[in-house]
Amino acid sequence: MLTQPPRHSVTAAYQLKQKHVVLLVLALYLAPTLSARTLVVTHVFYPILSLLRWKKWEYLLRWKKVKPKMI
Repeated sequence: MLTQPPRHSVTAAYQLKQKHVVLLVLALYLAPTLSARTLVVTHVFYPILSLLRWKKWEYLLRWKKVKPKMI
């Protein structure tokens, strides 16, 4: 008789995501060289921060009607 493979539950997916976060924090903390830590920061955190800034600016333009300042 053939059996079906076990289904992935929501908790398993959550634990997997949590594991990735823990590994990222450990990689940042235990990075032996400054270059490795810089690589992680520039390729992971900077894109996330820039996306958040862009979304905030888009929100301000749309809902608050803020005009961009001219330099």
